[in-house]
Amino acid sequence: MIGRGNWGGARLMGAGPTLLLLGDFAGDPGDWMAVVHRLSRDFTVVTCGRWAAPHPDGWPATSVAQRADQAADLLRAHHLAPAVVVGHGAGGCIACELVAHHPGLIWLAVVFESLWLAAIEAVPVVDTDLADLRAWVPDVDRLRASGVPVTVVLADESRDGPSDATGAWLAAATGARRLYLPGGPAGLLTRPDKYVALIRDIAHDSCRELHWERSVESGGTP
Repeated sequence: MIGRGNWGGARLMGAGPTLLLLGDFAGDPGDWMAVVHRLSRDFTVVTCGRWAAPHPDGWPATSVAQRADQAADLLRAHHLAPAVVVGHGAGGCIACELVAHHPGLIWLAVVFESLWLAAIEAVPVVDTDLADLRAWVPDVDRLRASGVPVTVVLADESRDGPSDATGAWLAAATGARRLYLPGGPAGLLTRPDKYVALIRDIAHDSCRELHWERSVESGGTP
């Protein structure tokens, strides 16, 4: 276990490029186990502790920006950068904040089924210590300027829903591409094979593009 403290513990498995998985506010690191073993064949997979309540007494309330800073510290401290970051729900907000404010640590971001509560009229009850989550929206100017590729992934069953609308807005505002995963929002648990294949494809495509760009910049052959 690495990254003790506000992350509530982070776990690392596998070898290769770093893949940082950030779950939703109601998620638990155990939710990732259906896919972590498969992804660890290609990546060094880092899973982080949850931030939904209940927490032990004295657990501090934090903001999306603070969580992003903590994730950045984790990547630096353990020499895990640059990383692919995959954020689900509230984890997608943290992934966007990481890209906006720590772009040198991230070479690809995948935002899965995230929605900005500030843009929703009927705000659901959210039990989370992310104090600013209800008012938070991505800094699209910083995201565009970061140069980090962003991919928005939504479940087929979420088409025309709130997360689809916010995903479309993010894609239009930043140039992010938008993809759909078969099934419902819990595809991580219900369709782990499809989920793993999609993450691998997105990461490998981006890695090839990154290698090509660096080869051209250095005067080499892609």
